[in-house]
Amino acid sequence: MRLRIGMLLLLLAAGAWSADTVIMPHEIGVSCLKRKPFTAIARTTLTRVFARGTQRTVTTEDHIARDAEGRVLREQHLPWTEDPRQPVYYLNILDPKRMKNTHIDPQEHSAVERPVDARHTWDYVPYDGTQYQLAERPGVSINTKRLRSQQIAGLKCWGQRTTYVYSPGTYKGNQQPVTRTWEVWYAKKIGSDVRIIAHDGDPKAGDQETDLIDIKYGEPDPSIFVPPVGYAIQSSQP
Repeated sequence: MRLRIGMLLLLLAAGAWSADTVIMPHEIGVSCLKRKPFTAIARTTLTRVFARGTQRTVTTEDHIARDAEGRVLREQHLPWTEDPRQPVYYLNILDPKRMKNTHIDPQEHSAVERPVDARHTWDYVPYDGTQYQLAERPGVSINTKRLRSQQIAGLKCWGQRTTYVYSPGTYKGNQQPVTRTWEVWYAKKIGSDVRIIAHDGDPKAGDQETDLIDIKYGEPDPSIFVPPVGYAIQSSQP
């Protein structure tokens, strides 16, 4: 989780984006709960204005699954893939029993295993403003607010919204304040985010809305939690 937050802060603090940089959307977080298997689809819609002034909207669908042993599979498509018939995507399998994460690249027919020993990786919950203090920098204020519970996809969810406000002159020489928000809704019953909404005052950075849909409870196909036959598997240190 700290890695996700760290990457988010890195993007928010960057202050400058290359013309058509591919910005990966925030992923649905899933805890490695045992005896609560399910499968679902994370549907993400991204809207962005490119440097040449063209506004585009794309939608991707990523498979998510967790088995009774707590293994979690998350698929992630690379946004803005030019040919939708040949999308670029990756798979990540988090295995709490083996304490490893396997990153699978279907384009290269390869897989890389890395050890993971941070407990918060297995016990994921969204940042709610209490776990630790987000680092601020001059001219940028950060506020995290817990939101009222609501029903999403038939699940009781609690939400949090983190707001970043850049004062004039702190973001690309902005003359007016720039506001960025990141909102996450989490269902304790299944130990998973079910909605993510990100809004950026810079249209080139883009907006995101992700929803967990088509949730099915029950054991997924066990074959999805191992690299396909014939893939080259490498081991790597964290």
